[in-house]
Amino acid sequence: MPKTNVWRKKTVRYVHAKSGKRTTRNDPKAVQRTELSKRFYGNLRRSNNTRKQIPLIQDKTTSLTLLQRLQREADKDRALGITIADRRRDEPIDDYLDAYAAVLRGRGRSTLHVTKTFKRASDVLHDAGTTSPATIIANKILKTVHRYHIVGKYDGGRRRVTKRSLETCNHYLRSVKAFSRWLWKTDILVTDPLKNVSLYTADVDRKKIRRALTAQELSILYETTLSAKCYGGKRWRLNGTQRALLYIIAACTGLRASELASLKRSAFTIDDFASVTIKAKHAKGKRSHALPLPKFIISPLRCRLDTLKPTDYVWPGTWVKEYQAGVFFKRDAKRAGLVIANDDGETIDFHALRTSFITNLARGGVHPSVAQRLARHSTITLTMNTYTKLDDSVLRDAVELLPDITVAKQ
Repeated sequence: MPKTNVWRKKTVRYVHAKSGKRTTRNDPKAVQRTELSKRFYGNLRRSNNTRKQIPLIQDKTTSLTLLQRLQREADKDRALGITIADRRRDEPIDDYLDAYAAVLRGRGRSTLHVTKTFKRASDVLHDAGTTSPATIIANKILKTVHRYHIVGKYDGGRRRVTKRSLETCNHYLRSVKAFSRWLWKTDILVTDPLKNVSLYTADVDRKKIRRALTAQELSILYETTLSAKCYGGKRWRLNGTQRALLYIIAACTGLRASELASLKRSAFTIDDFASVTIKAKHAKGKRSHALPLPKFIISPLRCRLDTLKPTDYVWPGTWVKEYQAGVFFKRDAKRAGLVIANDDGETIDFHALRTSFITNLARGGVHPSVAQRLARHSTITLTMNTYTKLDDSVLRDAVELLPDITVAKQ
């Protein structure tokens, strides 16, 4: 075994000659002071024959003993052909889950997204008996998620076993697949064990299906809400005019509730080309977008913006954090006489305004690629399959555009 040695690191600092406080080297009264680290350090020759400086503990004798033990283990791994990657794959899975959550936070993901992704991936892995990255097995993951759907999953909050829908099972699979892919991309795993795991077809089990509001329904909702009473608690209050403007902006831009709540007066530009800018830190895709506004909403929008300072929120308060957007939308929709849930099980809620925006683009003949850009979707499939709701009348009008092929033209 090679000779081992431990030492304390030396750090040169500049302090004031009289007060002893930290200062810069340019201070005329600065003096140098050499400080030793509390911990001892040592060089470890790893199994791949490279050296790495590692921190030890504060006692020299114990640090030397610890370094010698680590060196023996590294020498043994090198003799047996065990690489550092092999050791990393056998480390506890919880350590990597914590690191993955830190990576998501570093990417600017919201706290809610990080929390949900971490919990879903953690629940699936632990219920599947996964203890380390090396023990991630696709069949066990699939059986675990399938059990959530058939038998149910224990809900700690409600303290009962509830069955998960196929869409919810897909959320679990997406979280654990993203975690597995991160392990592969960071070279912790040689291959992605969940690469070929497919999602469920959630449409056969979907319980909530949003429908798009018609232009007439949106007009009625806007007009009746204008005269509605003020709604809200002590932390926020939105009167009827503010809520009516909120609905019409959502239906004409496709902005989500959280994105709308982040808008200040300075985000709107009203001139020959009216637009609203959503900042990257508030957008779901973490990219800044400038969305055009139709001309018919400029007048009511200007009435609201003229009363605000550039730094004022257009719809202030904590209504998004308290999940109140769907609550006051449902009240206003009922007041307007709109059908919340029809006989086919289709419902409307605040997010249905985004569905209405994308569907109305399709009804107006907007090219799918343009609709995708306005919707700020990553794929055209999400725009066309999930958010575009076309009825039979639109399909009938489409086929009527076909040329008459029963009569031969001379």
